[in-house]
Amino acid sequence: MKFATKIFITVFLSTALIISGMVIAAHFWISNHHMQTHLRFARMLARLAALKSENYILRNDRVELYRFYQSILQVNPSVDYIFAEKAAEILVHTFETGVPKGLLRLGAINTPDTAIITPVANNQGDLIYHIRVKLGAPAETILHFGLSDKKIRAELHSYRMLMLIVGIIMLATVPVGLALFLSRFISKPLYALKNGVKRIGRGELDYRLALTTGDEIEQLVHEINTMAAKLEKARNGLQAEIDERKQAERELANQTELLNNILNNVPHHIFWKDRESIFMGCNAAFARMAGLTTPAEVVGKSDDDLPWEKTESDAYRQIDRQIVETGTAMVDIEEVLTRADGQKKTVITSKVPLHEPKGNVSGILGIFYDITERKRMEETIKQTQKMEAIGTLAGGIAHDFNNILGSIIGYSELAIDDIACDDRTCGYLQQVLKSAMRAKDLVRQILTFSRKSREERKPIPLAAIVKEEAKLLRSTLPSTIEIRQHIDDNAGMVNADLTQMHQIVMNLCTNAAHAMSVGGGVLDITLAPIDLTPEQLEGYHGVSPGPFLELKIADTGTGIHPAVIHRIFEPFFTTKEKEKGTGMGLAVVHGIVKDHGGDITVQSHPGQGTSFTVILPRVVSDTEKKVFQSYTAPGGNERVLLIDDETTLLNLGKSMLESMGYQVTAVNGSLEALEIFQHAADAFDLVITDQTMPHMTGYHLARRMMAIHPSTRIILCTGYSDAITPEKVSAAGIRALLFKPISKNELGRTARDVIDGNEK
Repeated sequence: MKFATKIFITVFLSTALIISGMVIAAHFWISNHHMQTHLRFARMLARLAALKSENYILRNDRVELYRFYQSILQVNPSVDYIFAEKAAEILVHTFETGVPKGLLRLGAINTPDTAIITPVANNQGDLIYHIRVKLGAPAETILHFGLSDKKIRAELHSYRMLMLIVGIIMLATVPVGLALFLSRFISKPLYALKNGVKRIGRGELDYRLALTTGDEIEQLVHEINTMAAKLEKARNGLQAEIDERKQAERELANQTELLNNILNNVPHHIFWKDRESIFMGCNAAFARMAGLTTPAEVVGKSDDDLPWEKTESDAYRQIDRQIVETGTAMVDIEEVLTRADGQKKTVITSKVPLHEPKGNVSGILGIFYDITERKRMEETIKQTQKMEAIGTLAGGIAHDFNNILGSIIGYSELAIDDIACDDRTCGYLQQVLKSAMRAKDLVRQILTFSRKSREERKPIPLAAIVKEEAKLLRSTLPSTIEIRQHIDDNAGMVNADLTQMHQIVMNLCTNAAHAMSVGGGVLDITLAPIDLTPEQLEGYHGVSPGPFLELKIADTGTGIHPAVIHRIFEPFFTTKEKEKGTGMGLAVVHGIVKDHGGDITVQSHPGQGTSFTVILPRVVSDTEKKVFQSYTAPGGNERVLLIDDETTLLNLGKSMLESMGYQVTAVNGSLEALEIFQHAADAFDLVITDQTMPHMTGYHLARRMMAIHPSTRIILCTGYSDAITPEKVSAAGIRALLFKPISKNELGRTARDVIDGNEK
């Protein structure tokens, strides 16, 4: 309830009670004094009337006297009757029927001008106050007044009603008016005070009350204004402090956000623990490594709660204890860590102690980074260095070794041609030739492995090569080995060297067959196209997402022991018995696959078998598939100039060509051959020259000969040379390039093609 309302009600009720009390008091006072007033008035009126009646009586003018009495009755309604009597004789009266006899026996009055009041009852039983006054003259004359109690009371009732009406009017107006006036008078400054305090309470501390009442309210206003000023000053100081604190909080939040962004975006894995090795936090990289959704999930966990193996967790805690006890950091610790997905990673960890303000160790801050790929790259670099060393070695011996093999192969072929097939010596020579061809393949594998052999890449259908090798394998493998083929004929092409693709398939299939040589088994060959996404590249290295051909060669053989499986692609590493393996097969395959932009993986379980998976980039084009066929060319009788600084190879080549019907001029040196050619360029249909010779290489000799006779057909032979490539030879106009050792069939076929103009 409002204060003004309370004041209004209080004043209203107080005023109403006062007025009501006054009305009630006036009522009782009038009730008590009205009759006495009338009686006193009646005595006075009776004495006055007696005095005036004396004149009328002395003149015996009863008519005027009657009129006089009637006028009194008209003016005073409470006077009920008047009469005058003298010695019991009625002189004048105002009764209608006569003076009642009882009024005449009230007794005599001895003193003039004395009013005696006697209560009597009239004929109706109403109370009458009878007043008697003795006149001075004539003697024995008495004036009688009758004052009606009923009429007096009726008049009193009228007065009471009038007073009641006045009281009601006063109750309806005076309290309300007075209450309104006082409530406004008192509450107006209070309202102003309230509104001012309200504004101050809303925060308008710069607002000041302006009230001049000269009383306690004005003092209160002064105190409130003083309080508001102090509050304003305090608020301004507090606001400044709040602003500073908010600014500090914003800066702290920004710094915290920056720190979180740094922590969560660095590639390293960061964590911090308490003294008991309980995690207190980590960054996003660590959470992902531990298989957690958010870094907050690590809080309260220990290493035992994370996916590490128990031996790993124990090792981590041991290092933590050492750091806490010594207060010394430990850096560059190489550890093994098992990720949430089960993969094992090699990491480099550094841990430093966290100190309290007093200097005590309160926890540990750690950071580690994954070096698994780096370790793998180091192994790859070691492998590459081995390959380079082998390549350097191979390049150094290839020429001489191929010349030796060329002599062995060539003379063996010539000897076989001269010996009857049923001769036992023929079998020996076949074995020599077989061993020499194996040595030739070994040299080629070494050169291929070191990427120093000739290579001709073009789009080829890998499905045709796989089928061809499978067909050859079927004829050489025992019946205990079943070959199952799942080859997609429309798998697509790879941009590769034909010979090297044959080497991949043959080497992998041969290894699989050797693994099943004792008890037999199943050789499963699968070829299909595959589009690798970034997610599917897990486990592969050095390849990017895109279209590939996937070749899988699996066996059910003995498998590979886990202790050596990581070494199977090393050069000269083999698990086969002596004389059954060179240790170059898988190394060559690995080198070819990586050189073609692919990768090779292996899965093996001892006693269950091994599966090799090769992926090679698929050529996305409409290039037509070509069918590669080999054939044996016929000989001829054309004239051939043969040049070689090695007498053995020169004689061998001469014998091979002559056995095929050619007319051969053999020259042991480049300068001698050039001199012969200068004098008889038209005498030869074909020139076959070695590359590596004293004084002048075969390449330069060919250039000199073509300068003399541009249409000269020349074949260049080489064991190995960095300076000679098929592209360079073709650009010089040389018709063909042969790599030693050269078989009789290869020499005859190439010579025939060049002479006939069918060289490729």
